[in-house]
Amino acid sequence: MSTVETITYLRTQDLLGRCWTRTEIGKFLGSPDKVLTRGYCRAFKYALSRVEEVERAHTEISARRERGEILRAKWQKERDDEIAAWHARYAEKWESWTKAIPAACAALFILNRYVKSKTCPKDGRDRVYQLKNGLIRLLYMRGYAAEAYQHRREFPYCHGSGLAWSSKCFVCKGAGLVTDVCFRFDVDKQPYCWHQPLHLVTFEVQYTADERDWSPEPGPWAATNICPIDQAASEDLLKWVIAAERLVSDEASK
Repeated sequence: MSTVETITYLRTQDLLGRCWTRTEIGKFLGSPDKVLTRGYCRAFKYALSRVEEVERAHTEISARRERGEILRAKWQKERDDEIAAWHARYAEKWESWTKAIPAACAALFILNRYVKSKTCPKDGRDRVYQLKNGLIRLLYMRGYAAEAYQHRREFPYCHGSGLAWSSKCFVCKGAGLVTDVCFRFDVDKQPYCWHQPLHLVTFEVQYTADERDWSPEPGPWAATNICPIDQAASEDLLKWVIAAERLVSDEASK
């Protein structure tokens, strides 16, 4: 019975990761063994057997690759040591990431108001919303949720009209409404209410109430400013709590 030989291919990016140069790729390998086309983009692939044959014939490439692997291992160790020191610094202050959850929620409450300020740059807003996604997932999966339900609100970019530039709005699909998930949490006897667009909720949610229309709640929810130092400290605390919980979850799943 004949066996089918499988051929392993390397992309140009893989060769650059093996410390080849683009000049060496063209000089020693010539035409690619396989070309993948998607629209206007093309990806060149080279057979691993041919790559290894050239590396054996030209020792300067393999020697450069060995040096590169040594440097990568060194940089990875430095990065791992830096992350370990970062975890140790917070663990020394809070003992456990679970004890820092109330402080993390208070930090997100302020940051969530700050992103509504005109002084908040786009990259800062994106960072905060990414941390918000992570903390909401953590709180829900760890049992802090008191309520969870969907609500509809007017889509702000088309102002509920469903039209954008005289055509159907490509985000709300002409509906004029978008669906969010409202989470209500109880953290150390402190209530929090945060909303997530439905498409950003990547975990299973057990809803406790029927879908309803959104209406603003009374309270000091206006945009606010924050000191850059306090902003950086708040974001770093949220990063640590989320990262520490992920480590625990990954260890438990093994």
